[in-house]
Amino acid sequence: MPTMSSIRVHVPDLKPGIACLCREESHHAINVMRVRPGDSVVAFDGEGKEGIAVIIASKRNAVEIDISDVAARPFDTTIQLTIAVAMGKVHRQGYLIEKCTELGVAAIWPMLAHRSVSIPKDRATEKHQRRAIEAAKQSHRAWVPRIRSPQDFENVIAQRSSFDMAFIADMTKSPRRLSLAIADVPIESKILAIVGPEGGWTDEEREQAKDRGFSSVSLSSTILRTETAAAAICAGIAMLEPSN
Repeated sequence: MPTMSSIRVHVPDLKPGIACLCREESHHAINVMRVRPGDSVVAFDGEGKEGIAVIIASKRNAVEIDISDVAARPFDTTIQLTIAVAMGKVHRQGYLIEKCTELGVAAIWPMLAHRSVSIPKDRATEKHQRRAIEAAKQSHRAWVPRIRSPQDFENVIAQRSSFDMAFIADMTKSPRRLSLAIADVPIESKILAIVGPEGGWTDEEREQAKDRGFSSVSLSSTILRTETAAAAICAGIAMLEPSN
């Protein structure tokens, strides 16, 4: 079991004083982490603020904490990666959200491509956001990646100008590996990477991305599932982070 100092609870609008955890957080704290009154935990809001908290009341699906020493932390990584993904089948989407969050992604944008096999519903966004919060707690992140509602491919690539660099993962059309493409990425860059559906990109989508300034990169000599490709990009960017 983790030590009490390693237990983290998510508290939106974090500030010093008494706060009541939401139903999901209370259930997890009581039934999974086994907290009890008097235990110390770390409270975080997912937007960079953290504070020390003490459990003052613990009832069924209702936990109250007393928060103090709230401080702001910089973003978890020096390079901020946004990844837009044509999501795979529903039962594999949670894995993608979880692993990309653990690897430090800044935002995840579910995307609708021409060959998408899954069309996420708007209500899935809330479920994915909750999965990201849990992954951020596990990996001790101060920031929770923002999960957008699904958007069209054309809308995603139209936002290229908001980023310093942009990549399209495309094994079939690119001899250039991601590792080479990111070798000289400056610290504090903002990167947008797009991952297509398991059926691949259409030629029209490739041309549209190229026209918008996306560089084509490959991730492996093997064919990757969508969620594996997304995690591979996050891992590649994470490797660029300076050691502490």
